[in-house]
Amino acid sequence: MVRIEVVDTNVWASVDKIPPKDQIEADCIKACIEWFQAFRQGEDEYKIAVDMAFKILTEYHGQIKKGGLAERYLNDILSQPMTRIVFTEVEYDENGHAILLDNIMDDPSDRKFIAVALHFEPPALIINATDTDWEKSRDKLEDANITIQELCPDYIAAKIK
Repeated sequence: MVRIEVVDTNVWASVDKIPPKDQIEADCIKACIEWFQAFRQGEDEYKIAVDMAFKILTEYHGQIKKGGLAERYLNDILSQPMTRIVFTEVEYDENGHAILLDNIMDDPSDRKFIAVALHFEPPALIINATDTDWEKSRDKLEDANITIQELCPDYIAAKIK
């Protein structure tokens, strides 16, 4: 069975937080690295979904450390067969934010991930590491059938306190 995932930029950025400031952050980095390794080894079982306007890929490149581990992982994924990446059409407003029918997410920069996820039936899984907005919007996301896979639940819980 093919698993399509939308990856929040913070998953990429988390990999480069070395050295970690505490054990919770170290565990988060490890979880993100394990996710990347599982994706890499999953061949056609795992696919990453992004927008055709390249806003998600552009954000990835803008938020990761040049020459860092995240850049190596991203380049590795982009060098694999293009069948591992699913491009979807997303409509953007005049401010460059994805247009959603419902106010599912308050943070406009995260709306593109939701728009891509909603392109699929059922919606694609969204992978998150450190962004608390996903947890804060959990009820609205569940109402829209959106599932968030939290790679770093302890990190999120500590930030929400």
